[in-house]
Amino acid sequence: MMADPILNGLTFIAVVLLIGLLSSIFAKKIKIPDVLVLVAVGIGFGLYIQIENIEFTLPTTLISALGLFTLVLLVFESTAQIRFKELDWVSMSALKVTFSTVVFNFVILSFATLAIVFGFKLKFLFLSVLFGALMCGTAPDVILSLLGSCKQKILRVLSIESIINTPLTVLLPLIIVDLQKGATDAVFTGFTGGLLLKITAGLGSGLLIGLIMFKIMRKQYSEKYSPIAVIAAALLSYVLAEKIGGNGIIAVTTLGLFFGNLEIKQKVALLQFESVLSTLLKVLIFVLIGVIIKFPLTPMFFVKSISLFIIYLAVRYLALKLAAKGEPVLIRLFMTLTASKGLAVVVVAFILASTITGFEPILDYILAFVLYSLIISSVAVWFSKWFGITTKAK
Repeated sequence: MMADPILNGLTFIAVVLLIGLLSSIFAKKIKIPDVLVLVAVGIGFGLYIQIENIEFTLPTTLISALGLFTLVLLVFESTAQIRFKELDWVSMSALKVTFSTVVFNFVILSFATLAIVFGFKLKFLFLSVLFGALMCGTAPDVILSLLGSCKQKILRVLSIESIINTPLTVLLPLIIVDLQKGATDAVFTGFTGGLLLKITAGLGSGLLIGLIMFKIMRKQYSEKYSPIAVIAAALLSYVLAEKIGGNGIIAVTTLGLFFGNLEIKQKVALLQFESVLSTLLKVLIFVLIGVIIKFPLTPMFFVKSISLFIIYLAVRYLALKLAAKGEPVLIRLFMTLTASKGLAVVVVAFILASTITGFEPILDYILAFVLYSLIISSVAVWFSKWFGITTKAK
């Protein structure tokens, strides 16, 4: 007979997936983000475990491995959607929005975090900058899927922005961590060389695996095995880059761009399979987030986190005012309010929490931001007509 802990673990995963999928269907029917419902389900699970005094632990290595696997899939899936020959002025608008948001977040939001959360204590500058970098990421697909059929340019800009900033959300915090290590070791020259090695080894690994995959896919396509081969290639590019001293995420980004811009049989079908797997992992991870994380339910925490979130929205609007000057005020406001946080932000936060000592306070604020952004985005979608967004029900 299977050991009780293993059976309990499998039972928990099965129940989480079943309730998570049913919750997602329910969320779509009442037009609220499925992620918000999944986290709420997770919190409900957590409360039940506490009330019933159930002994429940998840192995840290399992969570980290699952998170990393999800991250690789997310980065590959987002970059594989970028087609260089299809880039147009809408894509350029999205690019401007992305980079202006990144710059403003780094400067203003990082400073605000240092002031509000850490009381200007410079020893927390590193964590403040990390928080600013993580908040660059958006996942409007979580919200925009609720709008039904809509071909307005603004929604395409938001969608492309999300595709562009997903790899940036992953890369920037990791680069900041490397910079901090280089500064700590006080070997700037060596660090610069190490950074170049990470970039070149990452690019080389992604290209090498991409070329091998392209040759195999062009000669032989299997409806059953090719989707698995694509996932294996993404994981292999990450592992290879990390093993030779490169950056695994750069390798996966390179592979995704390479894959997205080559003519490969049944490419859409291959990406659909990966999207289904990503959705499955999303359901599991967001419910687990609700179970595991417990941010402080104190008035001071809510005052600080809400104040910081208001500053974030102001920073977002300021960046949009600079990057999207031609857009009406209401459209810019809609773009500001629908910048919801998604899976990439959460997974990177968990990976950083497992490697950086003292990351817990920032983790609490990240979860709060995810919840706030989803709630505000939902309200914006419900009142989308007021912002001039016209939709047709699916």
